[in-house]
Amino acid sequence: MDEYERRAAADAEQYHRMMRAMMEQKEREERERRMYEEVEARRMEEDMRRREQEEVEARRRMEEDMRRREQEEVEARRRMEEDMRRREQEEDMWRRQQEEERRYMEMERMAAEHRMQMELEAARARERYR
Repeated sequence: MDEYERRAAADAEQYHRMMRAMMEQKEREERERRMYEEVEARRMEEDMRRREQEEVEARRRMEEDMRRREQEEVEARRRMEEDMRRREQEEDMWRRQQEEERRYMEMERMAAEHRMQMELEAARARERYR
């Protein structure tokens, strides 16, 4: 093998090594790119799941708040109706008591008039027998 062939073989060998190194570099870059894309895709999926979970949680809290407010309104209405009934009962009791007192006073007045009438008749009867 002469010098020219050796050089040509060395150049071809160097060319193949260079081409292999470039191919390996491209493969490494492609693997890194795929890994980065996979990592990025997982991160995006996790972000999406987290956002969905946050939305679900926010909806749940909102529904809970609505149910609590509705319950509070129902309870407030019930207390208000209870207070109204109690006031009506107190007013009815007061009116009955007033009516009872008025009837009692009327009976007392009638009894006093009756006593006075009887005393007057008794006094007239005594006057007649004298």
